[in-house]
Amino acid sequence: MKKVPSKGSKLDPFKDYLEKRMKEGTTNCTVLLDEIISMGYEGKMTILRDFIRPYRVRPKKQATIRYETPPGKQAQMDWGHIGKFAVDGEMKDIYAFVILLSYSRLKYVEFTDSMDLETLMKCHMNAFAYFNGVPEQILYDNMKTAVIKHSPVEIRLLFQRHVNHTGHKQREK
Repeated sequence: MKKVPSKGSKLDPFKDYLEKRMKEGTTNCTVLLDEIISMGYEGKMTILRDFIRPYRVRPKKQATIRYETPPGKQAQMDWGHIGKFAVDGEMKDIYAFVILLSYSRLKYVEFTDSMDLETLMKCHMNAFAYFNGVPEQILYDNMKTAVIKHSPVEIRLLFQRHVNHTGHKQREK
């Protein structure tokens, strides 16, 4: 049986140029194809892609470290703006009070038209009733109703009374 000699690839005459371009940082096949076509290349994109693929730097996968807490230890609370809706014939901003138990990921959501301190406290009480308990610690994301400055020590007095009454500790995220 006779061995048939390989006729080579249409890409062979352009490989040195392509390797030079890849060393410069260009691995976009569309750009490279346009360049080598202008130099006389008559092949297709598939051959080029197959040649370039091993040279491309693959992004490194980033590991996500999940912060775990024991049951009853911690919750996270934040407000979300939902949008403007008609309430009693008047357009009002609607907000979502969201609190998430860190261990179980059980979530409580309540929609309100205010983010004032009174509403915040009512939403907390409703959430605690829903959870049938109070987490030991709640993380807050610098809410104006809870935090004066970026220091966990300087929190509003009324909110602190609420915190003391319910028994949970406040901490900024």
